[in-house]
Amino acid sequence: MKFIVSYNKQFDIDGKIETFEGFSLKYLIHKFRYRDEFKIIDIEQFNSTKFSEEDIVIIAVFNRNKLQFQHKMITEKIKEMFGDNLYRKNTFLILGTHAEAQGNDVRGNEKLTNEEASDLVFNNLQKKNQKVKLLVDGANTYGVKKPKDNNTKLVSGNLFIEWAEELLLNYSGSEIFKKNLEKIDRLQDRDKLYTCLQRRPRQCRVLNLYNIHKYNLQDDGYFSMRLRNLEPIRHWKHSLLNDKDWKVGSESFNEFSTDFSEFITMMSKHGSYKCDDVNLDENQAHNLNPTHYLNSYFQVVAETLVSSDFIFFTEKIYKPIICGSPFFVLGNRGSIGLLKDMGFKTFSHWWDESYDDMYSHYERSKKVFSTIENFKTKSKQDLNIILQEQKEILVFNHNKLLELIKNDSYIERIVDTLLEKK
Repeated sequence: MKFIVSYNKQFDIDGKIETFEGFSLKYLIHKFRYRDEFKIIDIEQFNSTKFSEEDIVIIAVFNRNKLQFQHKMITEKIKEMFGDNLYRKNTFLILGTHAEAQGNDVRGNEKLTNEEASDLVFNNLQKKNQKVKLLVDGANTYGVKKPKDNNTKLVSGNLFIEWAEELLLNYSGSEIFKKNLEKIDRLQDRDKLYTCLQRRPRQCRVLNLYNIHKYNLQDDGYFSMRLRNLEPIRHWKHSLLNDKDWKVGSESFNEFSTDFSEFITMMSKHGSYKCDDVNLDENQAHNLNPTHYLNSYFQVVAETLVSSDFIFFTEKIYKPIICGSPFFVLGNRGSIGLLKDMGFKTFSHWWDESYDDMYSHYERSKKVFSTIENFKTKSKQDLNIILQEQKEILVFNHNKLLELIKNDSYIERIVDTLLEKK
C-alpha cells in the first residue's frame, strides 16, 4: 500500500510558535490526482501502524525556517514528531520551506547552502541512502527534475496557488472582482492613483517608500509599512553601491546617499505608515480590503524577495489578479516575464515594462514610481478609460488564475519525482 502523512504541529521554540506541517490535507482530499492510490494518515497513525516492508510512506516536512540556519533544530523536531517508522527504507522524507524562498542564494551560519544543509538533515535521520532526496522551495523557477546523484535536489513548489484559491473562495475575492468590473463599465472615478501594501520593513520596501516620497506620491495612493526599527537596512550603503541586485546606477551615489540618509532619519521619526486599521504585526496574507482594489487605479505589488537569481511569487501577486486590478510588480527580476510564461497578460501597451529586466531593485522601483508619477497628469476620466481598455486583460487574467488553480498539480509532480514514476 501507499500512504501520505498529513499533519499540522506547533511548537514553542525560543518563545515563538513554529508550525511544522505536511502536504495540505485539503489538497490531498479534494484535488490530489493519486487519491485512490494513497491512504492519508496522521502522525499518530503513522507512529502506531505496523507497515509491511513493501508499504510506501511519504512524509513532507514544511517549516518557515531556512535550513541553512536551522537544520539542527528542524532535525530534532522531526525526531520528536516521528517514531521508528521514520527510519524504514520505504518511508520517504521530503523537506521544504513554504515561506521566504531563497534556495541556495544565502549561505547559513555554517556556510551551507540549503541543499547542503538538507543533506545533513537526511544523513542525521538515517536517510543517507534514500535514493531521491528533495527539498521543496516556494520559488517558481527551479522546476521538478530527477536528481542526477544521491545529493539533495532543490525543486519548485508553487505553494501559494493554494493561498490564491483561499482568497477567491473564502475571502471575498470573487465578489471584489465583480464589483470592480461594474465600476470599470460605469467609468466611475476612484480616489487614489495606486495601492502599495507593505508590512515588514525589508530593504526593498524601504526603497519603495523612499521612491513614493521622491516622486511626491504620498497623497496619491494607499501605502503602508510597519516601522519599529530599521535593522533590516543597516547595510544599505554597501549593497546599493556594490551589489548588482541593489545598485544605484542612474544617478550620483553621493547625492542619493545624502537624500536617503535624510529620508531614513525622517522615517524613523514618523512611525508606521498605515492606510487602514489592520495590525501590521500580523500577517495580512488572507486579508483583502475592497477599498484598495475598488478605489485605486493600479496596484504596485511589493513582493517578498527581489534577488535576480530566482523568482518567488506569493499571494501578493495573485491578489490584484483575483480582484481585477492592473499591476506593476516589484519583486524578483524577470517576474513580468514569468507571469507571461504562465499564460498571464500584462500591461506593456499602457506603460513601459522594461523595468522587469533591470538587475537592481532600486532602479526597478524608481522606474515604476516615476511611471506612476506620469499618470498624475491624467484626468480621472482618462484613467477610467484606461481601466476600461484594460478590462479584457483583467478578465483574461482572472480566468487564467482559475484555470491554474483547477489544474494545480505540484504535489503530483513532486511525488512522481520522489518515486521515479516518470
